[in-house]
Amino acid sequence: MGIRFLVLAGHRRSLPSLYLVSSLLEQRKGGKDSIVVLSASEFSFRRLAGLRRRLGSNLIPKAITALGFSMTGQFGEERAVFRERLEDVGVKYNRIDRFCRDNGIPFNVVREFNHPATYNLLRNIDPDQAIYTGGGILKKEFIALFPKGVLNTHSGPLPHIRGMSAVEWTLYFGMKPTATVHFIDEGIDTGGIIGSISLEVECGEPLGRIRARTVLAGFDLMLSKLDALWSGSLGILPNPPGRGRQYFEMADSVKGIVQHWIDHGYTPVVIPEEVDPDDLRSATTRIRERSEA
Repeated sequence: MGIRFLVLAGHRRSLPSLYLVSSLLEQRKGGKDSIVVLSASEFSFRRLAGLRRRLGSNLIPKAITALGFSMTGQFGEERAVFRERLEDVGVKYNRIDRFCRDNGIPFNVVREFNHPATYNLLRNIDPDQAIYTGGGILKKEFIALFPKGVLNTHSGPLPHIRGMSAVEWTLYFGMKPTATVHFIDEGIDTGGIIGSISLEVECGEPLGRIRARTVLAGFDLMLSKLDALWSGSLGILPNPPGRGRQYFEMADSVKGIVQHWIDHGYTPVVIPEEVDPDDLRSATTRIRERSEA
């Protein structure tokens, strides 16, 4: 009997989710494993209200981009990278539901993940492991439905940077963008760590492209670890909840500063392993020294 994966998608036009599902399908092709996709509804009032609190003025441009309309700026740059990667692997779809339909993958839309109706649906599906690619914070009742846990790719080094705008905060503190694959638990990015990978940044590279490349690097790392994880040969690294701190959506004015530093080659300067999670500002002295040189 194979593994039953459930992929959690933030919405039906999520290009990152589409890439993950298509890559997982290609990887498990010919085997006994199966894939089911569960998408959160784009029209849940509670979810929209939560996104409004988290994203503020960025909600509308992000929503427009998610619906597939072309935009300039950070969200347009981000989407362009996902589209390029999909074209590289031969996926010409723009919607994950249509991809699933044409490839025989069961696809379901639910009002929200943390809802009794969703719990009942999952009990009927009986999945072994979930892979999270978006859709909001998961409650313990939801997480408990997966015997092998819920995997996530966080776009920042753990335990250094938890929460939102992880790529931007990582660069702000002088560290290379880092994707961390970990289990989701009841905390904010506090589950056990499977692995991480740091990326190089080109001078002048837009933040949107860096953010998208970090997400994709995390997905590729996760896919490369699945067999070892299931065979029991992969150790789980600790992710002490008392280390580092949680960050929230970075203000556009501060993002502008970070982009200025990237444009002039001031950041990044170190890898996260060289920085104490509880003393991130120690790396910013190197940014200052480089900018003053």
